[in-house]
Parts: sequence; structure tokens; C-alpha cells
Amino acid sequence: QNATKNSMTIMWQTDKPGTSVVEYERDKELGWSAYVGRPQPTYADRGEDARAVTVHAVTLEGLDEQWTYSYRVRSLGGDGSSVVSEGAVFRTAAGVMT
Repeated sequence: QNATKNSMTIMWQTDKPGTSVVEYERDKELGWSAYVGRPQPTYADRGEDARAVTVHAVTLEGLDEQWTYSYRVRSLGGDGSSVVSEGAVFRTAAGVMT
């Protein structure tokens, strides 16, 4: 959601209230190429929201323009339950030429 050249908002929904974490990293290769034969991401960076919600939105800022990032989302419920998504990718927007 709301891709800019330096930020991206990741949104997801859970059936129970929980905290929001996006684990991400910049892809080591430029482009949308498949993951076949590529190392698994380490998700070294994090964006978080400590509020207990069911509709989660975390904005990642300080990203590189027109680059692909690997990410996954994680939610932790107040009852100790936890859910982690499979990995996915997004790409930041290109800057406007003047």
C-alpha cells in the first residue's frame, strides 16, 4: 500500500488482536527474479507497531528508491499465540524525473 520511492506500508488482517511486526531486507539482486537457487532472506530489519489490533499497518521508511525488498509479517496475540506469514516481495516506486 502507498508505495513511494522511500517507503512502503504493509497491511494484513488477523482474526484476533495482536501486535504487528514486519521483518524485511533489501534484496541482494535487483529485479523480480525468482527465488530458485537464491539464498533465503535473513529479514535483518524490522518495522513494528505495539498496539493490539486486527487490521495491521506498518510503514517502512528509509528504503532505497526502485528496489525490491523481501518481507514477512508477524503478529503476537495477548494470549501468547503467534502467526508468521510466508515470505513475499515488494518494490519501491521510482522517483519523478524533472
